[in-house]
Amino acid sequence: MKKYIATIDGGEGGDTVIGAASADEALVDAIDWAKDGDWPEAGCKISVRVESEGDEDDWAEEDVEILSSDALRDSELLEDGEEIAMNEHEFTTERIIIMGDEAYYMHENGGTRGAHDRQCGDGVWRDYPVEPTREIDRREARRLMLDWGYAPQWVAKKTKNINA
Repeated sequence: MKKYIATIDGGEGGDTVIGAASADEALVDAIDWAKDGDWPEAGCKISVRVESEGDEDDWAEEDVEILSSDALRDSELLEDGEEIAMNEHEFTTERIIIMGDEAYYMHENGGTRGAHDRQCGDGVWRDYPVEPTREIDRREARRLMLDWGYAPQWVAKKTKNINA
């Protein structure tokens, strides 16, 4: 096992020593270490690099995006939550996600065309304006699902355990 020096942004964001069999393995551990740092709530991009002690030709580097607190919440909802309803449009997708006994409404980019941007009339590519993820109550979840065409029996079953 070799010792690698892991740095963030050339050392300005800190450094640590990691033991690993290769630079790629050390880089994986270094990225985990870097993500646990104290980062701005709005998120940021950092550069993580590992270099073997005594062998400057044995290194690996990667740019890493630290997600904003909102984006991190959204990714956790998609990974760990249960999607109970989806309303997909050409350029956006609306979802209702259940995590525990709470429901969340997500309105995100990318619809049936898989587009995550759209071209406005002025010819400039911009992020599609979407609503932020927000917690919703049982009544709103039921109203949305019915508006999206879900059968009342399905709606009752899937929203039964949402906090009222």
